[in-house]
Formats: sequence, C-alpha cells, structure tokens
Amino acid sequence: RHGAGSFVLPYGNFARGKPVQTEVETLRFDRNHLNNVLLTETPWLPTNDETLFLGVQAWNSIVQFDYLCKNDDCVFGYEITIVPEQLVIPQAPQTQCVYHRLKQNGYAASRVLQNITADAARGDIARYLKLPVGNPVLHLKQTAYLDTGRPIEFTRGYYRTDRFSLLSELKIPRP
Repeated sequence: RHGAGSFVLPYGNFARGKPVQTEVETLRFDRNHLNNVLLTETPWLPTNDETLFLGVQAWNSIVQFDYLCKNDDCVFGYEITIVPEQLVIPQAPQTQCVYHRLKQNGYAASRVLQNITADAARGDIARYLKLPVGNPVLHLKQTAYLDTGRPIEFTRGYYRTDRFSLLSELKIPRP
C-alpha cells in the first residue's frame, strides 16, 4: 500500500532473493553519566504480553522499573523496564541501573533488538516528559537476550523528539 511517501509491500512478498545478512550495532549513551531517576521498582505477576516478551510463565514474578531519563537535569525520556525477578539482585541500591544489577548477578546481554516508532504523548507519559498531550515522541521497544537466546529484559521507552536522538551504525560483513 502507498502512504506517507513510502511504499510497503503486502505481507509475504519480501523474499525475492537471498537475504543480505547484516549486523547492526546501536551506539547508546553511557548510562553512568546520566542522572536517571528511579521512580518505582515494583515486583508483580506478568501480563500476557510480558510473558511473551520475557519468555516466563504467568506465575513467575517480574520486577518493573520506571525511570525518568535526565541529562543535566533536563528530562528527555521515560522508560518502563521489566525483568524476571530471579535475575536481579535483591536489596541493591535503588539508584543503581537495572543493567548493572543484571550483570552483577551474572546476566549480561549479548544481543538487543530495538524497534523505534513515532507515537503521541498520552497521560502519564506526557506528564513525565513535560509535554502537551498529543505531542510527538519516539517510542522504543527493546528486548535484551543472553548468548543462549533467553530474553532477560524488555523496555518500553518514550523520548522527547526535541531532546533525544539515536545513532545506529550498520556494519556489512565482507565476503
């Protein structure tokens, strides 16, 4: 279908030849230099979607971390991160990043998939980002995996378009 100046092939029509294998590395900011604020850290049972994202059973507890992402006291994002409860060190300092807590417990991600789309700020997201309802935001969905393929983290992030950018580098393997 045509739309927004682009052309999207109907589902199932993309395999026209041998796919090109590429490796994408995302250059992310160093979280140690940000002044992120942990709003809440809440253990609970996962929703149906969360069981799919993390590959856990409905009776396995997860922990949700809600963060305000700040740089120089300027809020640029709001992140909701969920991890299986048994993977994070209990009683760790609440100011510590969830990724450091996972690593301390022996769970370091080796692969991360990210999907970034445009969205509109609604409700709490607009309030946290100090934006009028309906303003555009970047919406990131991210799943981190161990070498074994086990998902260990799922994040939904919402970022102000006037204060955040994401740089990706595409590396193409040479024959």
